[in-house]
Amino acid sequence: MLNLRAGKIFTHSLPPALISHIHTLKVSLHGSLAATGMGHMTPHSVLLCLLGESPESVQVGRLAKVMDEVGAVGEIELGLQEGTKRVKFDLKRDLVSLAFALGHCD
Repeated sequence: MLNLRAGKIFTHSLPPALISHIHTLKVSLHGSLAATGMGHMTPHSVLLCLLGESPESVQVGRLAKVMDEVGAVGEIELGLQEGTKRVKFDLKRDLVSLAFALGHCD
């Protein structure tokens, strides 16, 4: 769950002076993260990382619920190094996969 680690690093590295200016968030998945998608629960784990979960302590049952939870409220509560910050987050608009077809080499 490398994406959990990367997301938590992102949220914990946000400068405190910037946090009050964040009102929405857009996540673009690229490369292998975009290619694996729903089948590997990549979007689920990305959301969990933004919520501040750690790979070592995340409850497996939470993976299946996180998309519904975020989708129902249209917001996500960022897990910051100190506290949380609630921002608008529309699953269909703000979580995009930018996968592309790889060319076949002969």
